[in-house]
Amino acid sequence: MNSFLTGLAATVLAVAFALLIGPRMIDWTGYRSSFEHQAGDWLGRDVKINGPISVVLLPEPVISFSDVTVAGSGQAGLPFARIGHLEAMAALFPLVTGKVSLTRLDLDHFALGLARDATGRDNWSDLLARIGRSGRVNISAISLVDGRLSYQDPARARHGRLEKLSGHLTAPAADGPFNGDLTFSSGGHAYALGGSVGVRDQAGRAAATLSLSAPDLEADLGFQGDLVFSGDPSAATGASGALTLAWGPAKGAGGSDGRTLQAKGNVSYDGNIAQVSGIDARTAGSRFGGTARLDLSAAPLFDIDLKGETLVLDGLMPQADAQAPFARWLALPAPAGLAGHLKLAFDAVLSGDRVAKNVVLDATLGEGQWHVAEADAELDGAMQLGLQGALGPGGFTGQVSLRSPSSQAPARWI
Repeated sequence: MNSFLTGLAATVLAVAFALLIGPRMIDWTGYRSSFEHQAGDWLGRDVKINGPISVVLLPEPVISFSDVTVAGSGQAGLPFARIGHLEAMAALFPLVTGKVSLTRLDLDHFALGLARDATGRDNWSDLLARIGRSGRVNISAISLVDGRLSYQDPARARHGRLEKLSGHLTAPAADGPFNGDLTFSSGGHAYALGGSVGVRDQAGRAAATLSLSAPDLEADLGFQGDLVFSGDPSAATGASGALTLAWGPAKGAGGSDGRTLQAKGNVSYDGNIAQVSGIDARTAGSRFGGTARLDLSAAPLFDIDLKGETLVLDGLMPQADAQAPFARWLALPAPAGLAGHLKLAFDAVLSGDRVAKNVVLDATLGEGQWHVAEADAELDGAMQLGLQGALGPGGFTGQVSLRSPSSQAPARWI
């Protein structure tokens, strides 16, 4: 009996040693073509593994690759992805049934290139649809470290680039719910994106809560509502819900709420056009409302129309900006390629002890500069002030008109 137990123990130890140590002693690079073929069959793209390969079987199967390239889909021959290091951990039991359940997928120092060709065909939908149809692989968690994502759509004049992309995404099942948090930089500014998306219902709708913050711009954007997905799960094709915006320091003097501007409204999106209705904005004791529209069918084009009774400027401009009103506003970057129309109308605008009545601003943004078609206000003494020209961080360039019923009124106002 003792000899039997001794033999059984020796067998178990030998198997454990083989499973734990054996894989580390194998030169897995000899199986490179097999790994490339399996990955390529799953993704429907050519996959090249140029660096070292490592495999561990216990306590949980872990496989890692270095210097991986995933081919594009005819987009000018550009690769879809380059990955410096990829490591995947799988649950052991599903492997017995022929399925792969990844409990963790880590991507380090990666670059993704998203693109559309002249016909509007993208280079990612077929890949995501193929993964979804295969049903062979489920990924519960993804970790991203120091990535880069670029987007090119020449036909619609859209392009963008995210740098230093890092964060975590979790999904206990292929259809959700999804949770995640990401940090990245774009245009020289740092951003943080977080939130959750629930399980889609039969109509393709999923409850979502999302937030985007830009700490150095002191801005926070929030969304709570529903995302709408088409039959292809690659992207949301619509949205509806509540949108919130806060801009300015989170805390003022004495720990009070110091947000310069707070606004909310109802947003709807149909895949091309986003509209915000019922805008309710408050700032420095002022309150105004209106509508906003963003057309994304081609180059981004906005149309904003806001109206209010009284606008108090003192709370909008820090004391340091007293010699250069609106300097802080004008310093905000205009996203590349963004253009549109802005119209403001207020019964009265207060700045210090001065009051301007019936204030109207009608301006368009193009090529990073505001072009003022109309800026009119009634000043003290029934004077009418008008501006037409270009407005930017360097100041105003254009025509100024001042009409007054008497010559003394302008002198008193100045």
